[in-house]
Amino acid sequence: MKTTKLESAKTRSHPPFSRNSEAVVIDKVSPEHRNQALSFIFTGNSSNPESTIDPFVAFSEGTLIYLDELWAATKSTEILAAALIVPSPGRSAMVFISPAADQTHVKIYTSLIQRACESLNPQNVRLAQALIDPGQNVESGGLQGAGFEEIAELIYMQRAVYAKQVALGLNNTFTISTWLERHKQRFAQAILASYHDTLDCPRLVGLRQINDIIAGHMATGMFDPNLWFTVYHGHDPVAVMLLNLVPQNRTIELVYLG
Repeated sequence: MKTTKLESAKTRSHPPFSRNSEAVVIDKVSPEHRNQALSFIFTGNSSNPESTIDPFVAFSEGTLIYLDELWAATKSTEILAAALIVPSPGRSAMVFISPAADQTHVKIYTSLIQRACESLNPQNVRLAQALIDPGQNVESGGLQGAGFEEIAELIYMQRAVYAKQVALGLNNTFTISTWLERHKQRFAQAILASYHDTLDCPRLVGLRQINDIIAGHMATGMFDPNLWFTVYHGHDPVAVMLLNLVPQNRTIELVYLG
């Protein structure tokens, strides 16, 4: 996934949708059709066996990911597009959309994503985001039509980590702090300072308050206060690094570096 698009969640009135058999109907997915819609999102086929989505359903139940905001655009009994919005700590939400099977369905994707985002309470969700692969032009067009804006191309990188202790060569004018609740202001100050003249998603700056940003970072993987660091030179923040555990993969994610 390389392209991230986002918009602030909002509410607006929307026209009723026709219910005749030839019309495209956009609505929340009923519990009995949940697996079909999820299968469509993750495989592009609503008739895949349940085993294809069982791991995700089990993961969602174990991590309190709610599947309440599952939407679909259907014509007669055929699913044309599906979307799942998963709220996250920090008043943000991730939008998952099905891969497009028909290159003419941009308007359907736009209507579906708009309707799903409009269902969100703006007091609880201030920012909605989606990740799509390069070349997903229909999905990209649908997101843009729904008010999303392209902000970044993401490149994921990884390396092996070896148990080698190397002391950080800083003199005593620098102080390093790990996370404690009483250090929250230090982390807030360091994170906000790192946004000045940033080239890392500058359009995100100012969309959320710092407490929401910190809550979102904490919710990425498993938070360990010993893996969050700030570096100060005197009274001035000069660096911040946030690492979270991903125990199911035996990895550590670099959540933020500023």
